[in-house]
Amino acid sequence: MMNEMHRGAMMIGLIALTGLIAAPAGAADCNQAENLLSNCDFTTDMTDWYLSVGDWWRHDPTDGATAPGCVEVDAAFDGANHYVQIESICVPTTAGATYDLGFSVRVTSGPPGGTCVARAHYFTDTSCSFHLAFQYVPSFSADSTWQQTFESQVAPATAGSAMFGVLCNNPSDPSDFQVRIDDALFGQGLVPVELMSFSVE
Repeated sequence: MMNEMHRGAMMIGLIALTGLIAAPAGAADCNQAENLLSNCDFTTDMTDWYLSVGDWWRHDPTDGATAPGCVEVDAAFDGANHYVQIESICVPTTAGATYDLGFSVRVTSGPPGGTCVARAHYFTDTSCSFHLAFQYVPSFSADSTWQQTFESQVAPATAGSAMFGVLCNNPSDPSDFQVRIDDALFGQGLVPVELMSFSVE
């Protein structure tokens, strides 16, 4: 069950971002050395991730954005709308550095028109104990096909750690829905998928 701070911040952030819909740019293969997120492609389960908001999750070994293996989450109802939120374990960050964020998602059940967004929850210490700020990148519309996003943000000047999150809701329809999530990205110097053929190993 979500705690009140996460719930309030999630709802405020999603409402505020409803008008910032961006065209998905294309996420990179998440298994880059610079990606701070372990189990970024959910190969077998949700190890190193938390289901912060959702009724249940399951691993799907047959589906995936770039390779088989992803996680499916059923949205939780808050009395007005349904929401999904998963978060990574704590990762170290460099204050004031630029971080790339991305993930892949598709809706597997429920109404069209869902909105998803990547978020970094920054902390002042190195163990994700003292909340500093939530920072979002532009949200985008999810549908029944795999959609990807890849954006950048600058960490706060006093950030020492962060938790990466994926949030989805459907502001136009309060019906229940399920989404599949794959290829989560959070790190410095990550490469968008459309440029990967030009990268040097």
